[in-house]
Amino acid sequence: MLEWKKLGDICEIKGRIGFRGYTRDDQVNKGEGAISLSPGNIDNGSMNYDSCTYITWEKYEESPEIMVNVGDIILCKTASVGKVARIHYLPQKATINPQLVLIKNIKTNPQYLFYVLGDNLFQAKIKGLAGVGSVPNVSQAKLASIPIPIPSSVEQTRIVGILDTFTASVENLKQQIAERRKQYEYYRDQLLDLEGKEGVEMKTLGEIGEVCMCKRIMKEQTSEKGDVPFFKIGTFGGIADAYISRKLYEEYKSKYSFPRKGEILLSASGTIGRKVVYNGEDAYFQDSNIVWISNDEKQVTNAFLYYVYSTIDWKVDGGTIKRLYNYNLKSTIISVPSLQEQSHIVSILDTFEASIANLEAQLKEREKQYEYYRNILLTFE
Repeated sequence: MLEWKKLGDICEIKGRIGFRGYTRDDQVNKGEGAISLSPGNIDNGSMNYDSCTYITWEKYEESPEIMVNVGDIILCKTASVGKVARIHYLPQKATINPQLVLIKNIKTNPQYLFYVLGDNLFQAKIKGLAGVGSVPNVSQAKLASIPIPIPSSVEQTRIVGILDTFTASVENLKQQIAERRKQYEYYRDQLLDLEGKEGVEMKTLGEIGEVCMCKRIMKEQTSEKGDVPFFKIGTFGGIADAYISRKLYEEYKSKYSFPRKGEILLSASGTIGRKVVYNGEDAYFQDSNIVWISNDEKQVTNAFLYYVYSTIDWKVDGGTIKRLYNYNLKSTIISVPSLQEQSHIVSILDTFEASIANLEAQLKEREKQYEYYRNILLTFE
């Protein structure tokens, strides 16, 4: 038998009362107060405590109704509206900041409610109530009014059992990926610690090749739609949100510096050192912010350079906004073994990367399966 009940009828929804908010003066260092959870602590339905804000014990004790306990559910009511997590573990006493609400004293299966809150139907409803302003927000009263499907306790248990199996599988794959990455980073650092070893030369990147960049493209030369993707610093390594014409692309590619397939593009500002292997497909890159070493591969292969870049602590200059200038890049010193040894190192590290990529593909597929079955199991209309 299925019932529909308002969220506020099956749990308590508690938020930080406005006059009990806190300021920077109430914030303290780790170990000096309680954790104040924020949307940034929510990580795919769980809590990540690697980076936390801490507030004084006095401020924590001031609001007992929002003291967090294991088993409670956290939900974003503003900013990242609808973002949800269940508390399975607390490293110490915790409370919430004004962007969150605490769902506690739940009168139905808590894990079932957690899955419902993450389902597409509920997410659509809460986002609809939040509006589309510069800072979307949903009040606790509106949140409490959202209808929740409540099947029998037996059916709730069945649904939770199925979804928990998928969740456990997803978490297991995430753990495998994390462990494989640690192995990869360990072996990468060991294999590339070459200074002083026989047959290894120390060279600057400027000795390997020239620092290059594409000719500058003006904003008015780009458009939201077009023939060739134009990657700016904000979209580098992702999906382009601007384009240039085919005519301009062919003209600039033929007249000015342009990367060759396999060369390593580097971010010189923003996320400095972010690297992308140019795959040879039609694309254009923002001048001075995205650069590369023009490499004939006579001394260093691009494949080897790709891994070396991951170990470099790039020297940057500038005031408030730091950047990797050409002279910083050219003066960077790297260890260069024989081409044969480079190939050997690359083959080992390629194996690790392929293994990680395979696990990530499995994870993506498992997450899709989880979402599919969650939506099927929680569709009662």
